[in-house]
Amino acid sequence: HYLPAINKVFLWTGIVIIVLVVSIFHNFIGFSIPIIVSLVSTIWGLGFCGLIGMTLDPLMLVLPFLVGARALSHSVQTTQRWLEEYEKTGSKLDASYNTLERLFLAGLSAIITDAGGFLVLVLARIPCIQKLSLLCTFWILAIFITASAGGPLLSIYLPAPKKIRIGGLGLFEKFLSKIANMSISRKGAMTIIILFVLAGIVGGYYTNKVAIGDIHPGSPILFPDSKYNIDVAEINKRFDSAGVDTMNVVVNGVANGIEMPPVLYKMEAFTDAMKRGVSAVSGSQCIINIVKKLNQEFHEGDPKWYVIPDSILATGTYILMYRSTGEPGDFNVWADHKFTKGSIRIFFKNHLAETIKNGLKVAKQFLYQYPEMLQRRFYDEVYRNLIEKYPDIGKQHFVVRLTKNVCEFDMEKFLEYMKTKKASLIKDPKFIKEFPELYSKKNLVKKYPKILKMSMREFVDTYPQAVSEMKLIDKDEFMTPERYGAAQFLLCGGTIGVLAAINEEIEWSQVGTLLLIFVMVFILCASAFRSVWAGITLTVPLVIANLVAFIYMVFKEISLDVDTLPVFAIGVGVGVNYGIYIISRFREEYENELDINKAIKRGVSTAGLGVVFTAVSLIIPVLLWYWFSQIKFQADMGILLAFLLFFNMLGALLFIPAVCAYFRPKFITLGHE
Repeated sequence: HYLPAINKVFLWTGIVIIVLVVSIFHNFIGFSIPIIVSLVSTIWGLGFCGLIGMTLDPLMLVLPFLVGARALSHSVQTTQRWLEEYEKTGSKLDASYNTLERLFLAGLSAIITDAGGFLVLVLARIPCIQKLSLLCTFWILAIFITASAGGPLLSIYLPAPKKIRIGGLGLFEKFLSKIANMSISRKGAMTIIILFVLAGIVGGYYTNKVAIGDIHPGSPILFPDSKYNIDVAEINKRFDSAGVDTMNVVVNGVANGIEMPPVLYKMEAFTDAMKRGVSAVSGSQCIINIVKKLNQEFHEGDPKWYVIPDSILATGTYILMYRSTGEPGDFNVWADHKFTKGSIRIFFKNHLAETIKNGLKVAKQFLYQYPEMLQRRFYDEVYRNLIEKYPDIGKQHFVVRLTKNVCEFDMEKFLEYMKTKKASLIKDPKFIKEFPELYSKKNLVKKYPKILKMSMREFVDTYPQAVSEMKLIDKDEFMTPERYGAAQFLLCGGTIGVLAAINEEIEWSQVGTLLLIFVMVFILCASAFRSVWAGITLTVPLVIANLVAFIYMVFKEISLDVDTLPVFAIGVGVGVNYGIYIISRFREEYENELDINKAIKRGVSTAGLGVVFTAVSLIIPVLLWYWFSQIKFQADMGILLAFLLFFNMLGALLFIPAVCAYFRPKFITLGHE
């Protein structure tokens, strides 16, 4: 529905970028090379997307667009340097040769670092992010051919520029000159470093306050007043026992297990626990509602009979009657044709992160505590029946069999051990070593103290008489898991289940993936400049920029999810591009000047121009998303990306020059100092 509007926003964004590039470079080569390179890299990237059979979600269109914009960033740097070299030499061939010679390693380092950051996203255990990671990695690597190498080579065959002077250069030069003067002074450099570190500390404090998952009702990608969100609110308001979000639970047993009363008891207990424990739960849908209603109707509509019968004959009859009235396949929503698997659908009023977390907590807590009910039911129902049928077997044998069904450990090994050892079950350390399942897997020792705290002598004495009847018990219907309600509940599907899995993965990826991206950037930058200090200098401003972005996310109530996580990877890549080109120019200028302050000032005024041009060409267009996009996600990402681009620009123009001027690292001075 919104795809045409999204495409329209991207179209106008592209037009604005072209206008800005043309207004900055007042010559054909200046504005045509970045535009051509961006278009070619976009075609390559989308072609690779089709080659691997990847479909682009409308929300994900922001990422390919920004990777294409990354090509613009590299191309602006190389084009600006080409024009500078052409102004010096007057030869297109010499300008292209000098540009490739001076920027080849810087461009290669920046692109490999970009690609490494994207490749780390493969570790996020979400298929769509993994595919996106491979796409963006290939796309970034292709930029080296199209932008870093292809741009200068293409310039040879285009008409020579008649006007080299860049539009608005005087204003930019004054701005960059003031920044450079501030950075090279000891007091100014220390002030800049302290301010950046303080910003990082404040951002680090707000990191834990960033929400994982949705924090507003309805769809987070749409504005609150969108038709969809208004309709969702109205549905939840009008229907008390329903909701637009569901948690689906599969009940797994044996053939005809779903008809057995104990299994139905457990399903009923589960739905009751969810209604009591989660305020956002409005109702449920499962086979027990039908069984209870038919039981009531067959007792003259008396409300007191709105219960599950304790006879499998009654429950099976009711289910058969209901099933026979529908069309083929109608009953599949309740159970399969063998009654081996059933379903429970829990309706939720919203899918807020807190609601999902609470819903899973209540569901898991119920399944963890349900064996306590199982123990009581065993004494009340199962034991009385079995002791009459199998008089040679004492209580312990039934307990052992029940424990085996619950804990699923090696029964033969257990019986052999019991036959040869005469010791207290709890106190015998050898037993603990042999059967750790009782203590660790489900901690039955804690759950069943009355059962397990007993002497083994009675068991050993009665074992020979009991062993034959134990084999009969294995086949007895009373000892099947379904008999005492031990059918397996598989959590969970539906909207709530899918979002819960995504939120859990994002919670890990938030720290793990971003941390690995920063580590990857550090290693690649340190390797490129053969200096650990260079890796630190380039990585720290990226970390600070992302931490400060978390502050913005907290105050604007933007949560981390599967759509926003990759945006941070793009922000990291943009920042490291700026820094690598700046530092490379510092090193180059220092070789000529042998004065670090002059090298920094010259580097900021030259490579800094490319940083400013790139930032301006991207910040202004993405800011337009906030005012013109009909998608809340796109509008939020426009502001967030503009924020990241701006702060990364400040890091490259302020923090990196300040660190280099204050500490005078050897990777800049090349050992001359």
